[in-house]
Amino acid sequence: MSATDRPRVTVIIPAYRAAAALPRIVDQVVAQTEPPFEILLVCDGAIDETPVVAAELAAHHASVVSVPLPDNVGVARAREAGARRARGDYILFIDADDSIPATAVRTLVDAAVASGADVVVGEAVALLPDGRVDFTIAAPTGLGTLPSSEAFRLLLSGVVTGHLWNKLIRRSVVDECLPFAVSEVHSDLSIVTRAVSRAATVCFVAETVYVYHATPGSILKSGRRRGASLDVVAGVVRECADHVGPDVVASADYRSFVLTHITLSRLKDAVLGPYADEEADRLARAGVRELRWRDLPLAVRRGDLRSAAMLGAAKLSLPLYRRVMTRGRDVTGSRSHRMMDIVAREPA
Repeated sequence: MSATDRPRVTVIIPAYRAAAALPRIVDQVVAQTEPPFEILLVCDGAIDETPVVAAELAAHHASVVSVPLPDNVGVARAREAGARRARGDYILFIDADDSIPATAVRTLVDAAVASGADVVVGEAVALLPDGRVDFTIAAPTGLGTLPSSEAFRLLLSGVVTGHLWNKLIRRSVVDECLPFAVSEVHSDLSIVTRAVSRAATVCFVAETVYVYHATPGSILKSGRRRGASLDVVAGVVRECADHVGPDVVASADYRSFVLTHITLSRLKDAVLGPYADEEADRLARAGVRELRWRDLPLAVRRGDLRSAAMLGAAKLSLPLYRRVMTRGRDVTGSRSHRMMDIVAREPA
């Protein structure tokens, strides 16, 4: 296949207070061994010099387009604005303060061409602020190209993660995901869930296509009311599960996903969030009522001992659960929960 026959890629970079970071990430994308067709810098409100820097980069690089938004609308709406302007055959969403290997676009496009898949999932590395590797997000190997139903179950079980930036998605599939759900947590997860549920096929490539940089404020902590956002995400996941097939919602994979990502997250928010005592107590008791003892052995069988412990503590004694969570509120926790928090990263 000649270069002119290969699918064109649109890279979308939401930019909020990203004036310092934009030149570096744009240079990395422009210097790809297979440069993308277009790079859309979606400036999410004129808070700092980000729109000016984006305009300068657009003037310097023919493939770069500055997309200024008059107001700060959040990362979901910023990505949506870019998706609605995209002209490529595939879309790659990346963040301004991360890095992308020089071969990332070519690697993803090669896999898309070879498989014909609507979604290509690559590997990623998460780095701590001191440069040490925190963990690697590995792509499952030996699975070939999967239909949507099988890939969706892998997403529910955590084999396919909810991170958006290590996935190349066909633009027609992204169009089916619009409008993007708006939530302060798990914004990436909502888009990925819809994309996988709408894709005909998903394939995997065992090469690193993204480097996530943890920075102060990247890891989700208390300070925001997350309950409403979790309701939004729960609705998206349920809608996507129903779209994939009627048996999905009754599956152990779906129950485990809801326990970890929704129910326990809602209870954690009630205990650690910025609520007055009376409201926090009401929300916490409502969260405990959502928990089911039958999910305890499910979590244990799946090796999710942290979720099992949190479920057991909350059902036995809400004061005990509060003490455990309050004592550990500044600890990053298990690898799986740090990964969940990274998915939830979103500009204010």
